Amino acid sequence: MSTADGPGWPDVTDELAGTLERLRNEDAVSLQAGDVFVQFIRFTRGTVLSGPAVYVHTSSGAAGLAELGWAPVDDEQTVGQPEVPAPVEAATARRLADLIVRTLRDVHGVADPAALRYSSFNNNGLRAPQLRTVAPEEGQEKPAPEPVTVLPPPAPRWQQWCEILASGLGDWSAATLDRLAAAQDWQPQGRAHTFTATGGESVSGHTWDAGYYGHGEISSLTVTLPAANTGAVMDFRQALAGAVAALGHPPLVGDTGDRPFARWRGTGTTVTLAAHLSPRGDRLQLEVEPTEPRENLIYNRQKWMMTPDEWSPDELWTTQPDIEDPSAKALDGMMFYPHSPSATLEETLDELRSLFRSWSQALLLLHPYASSTRWRLRRPGGDMIAEGGFTPHRMTAKFGWTDQYGTPVSTGPGAGAADALVERIRQALSQAQINAPDQLRAATWSDTPAERLDAIRLTLQHG
Repeated sequence: MSTADGPGWPDVTDELAGTLERLRNEDAVSLQAGDVFVQFIRFTRGTVLSGPAVYVHTSSGAAGLAELGWAPVDDEQTVGQPEVPAPVEAATARRLADLIVRTLRDVHGVADPAALRYSSFNNNGLRAPQLRTVAPEEGQEKPAPEPVTVLPPPAPRWQQWCEILASGLGDWSAATLDRLAAAQDWQPQGRAHTFTATGGESVSGHTWDAGYYGHGEISSLTVTLPAANTGAVMDFRQALAGAVAALGHPPLVGDTGDRPFARWRGTGTTVTLAAHLSPRGDRLQLEVEPTEPRENLIYNRQKWMMTPDEWSPDELWTTQPDIEDPSAKALDGMMFYPHSPSATLEETLDELRSLFRSWSQALLLLHPYASSTRWRLRRPGGDMIAEGGFTPHRMTAKFGWTDQYGTPVSTGPGAGAADALVERIRQALSQAQINAPDQLRAATWSDTPAERLDAIRLTLQHG
C-alpha cells in the first residue's frame, strides 16, 4: 500500500523485513528524521551472542520506548533491542521491521515515510544496502549501474561466437574441429586447423600443448578479427556486450599490458575475450580452452619452478568485478603466484609505469567490470609518499599527506600522462630520501564497492 505521493508504512515494513533477512556481516542501515533515528547493523560477532548478530538501536528520551521493549545501553544517547542471531529468520525480521516502523511513527512522531532519509554502509568493502521505499541522504552510495546501461548494444557476431564455442570441442580432437568447421561453413586456410569464417574471422585450433596435462589434439581454439580503423575501444565494448549477452557477467577482467581481457571460467571451458593492442593494428580475439587442462598446465609451471622468478603469469593485474555475484564463485581455487621483490627503485618504477599505462587504456575498454584502481606508496609503518587513482576518464595523484613531496595531479589518462606520473613519483621518492625498494610498502585496491583488484606483478611488499 502506498500513499498518494509515495510508499506508505506497510511498504517500508515489507522492505525492512527483507533487508534484515539479507544483511551481510558489517552491513548497517540508518533511518533518520530530524534528530531521531533507528539503526540496525549486523556484526560478525555480537557483544552478547557468540556468533553473527544483528543489533537495533534508536534515539533515547521519547516517552513510549520502554513499552516497545527498548532498553538503555552504555551509550546514554540510545536505547537498544536484544541482539538476534544472524542471518535473521523471517519471523524475527518481520517483528523487528514492524517494531522499527512503530518506533518511528508512533513514538518519534514521524508522520509519513516521505519525512525519512536513509544512509547505509558496509565495513567489509561490499556495496551498501539500498532501500527503495525511503529516500537516501545526500552523499549516500548510489546503486551500481546495470552493465547493460553502460555497455553499447551487443555485437551479434561475437554473441553468436560465444554461443557456438562456449561448450568447447567435446573431446578436443582434430576430427571434432573439422566437423564443426564443416557444419559452420568455415573455409580451410593453408595451415592445419585454420579456417576463415563467413564473417571474415580467422578460426584457429592450436596444438602447442596437445597431449600434455589432459589436453587433447587441440589445446585451444581462437577466433580473431582486426578492429575497425577507428580503433579497438568501441569494437571491443560491443564484443564484450555480445559476450555478456551469451555468457553472463565476466567473473574476472584484467590486462597483460597490451591485451585487456574479460574471462569466464566454467567447469568445462574457460572463455577469454581480449583486445590485442599493437601499433601494427588492433585486433579482437576470443579464446576457448578446456578449463582443467589449462589450469593443470599453469599449476605445473609454477610447481616445477626452480626460483620464484622462473615463470610469472601473463596478467599485470586482474579485477573481480563483483565478489558478491554468483559468477565470482567460478574463481574458487584460482592460484596466486610467488615472486621476488624488485632489486632497485628503477625496477619498481618500471613496474609502476607498466601498471599506470595499462590502467590508462584498459579501464576505458573494461568498465563497468573494472571501474577504478587505487595505489599507495608509503614508508613501513607510516608516512605516505604518493598515492593516486585511475578511472576510465581521470587520473589523480597526491604526494604526501600535506603535499610536502609535490603538488597534486588531476588529468586525463594516457601513456604520456602515466609516464609523467612515474617521473613525479621519482621526484617524490628522492625528496623523501627513499633509495631502495625495501624502504617502501605498496597497496593497490579498487574504490568501487565489491570490486577486488590484484596487481599481480607489483613486487613491493604489501602494506
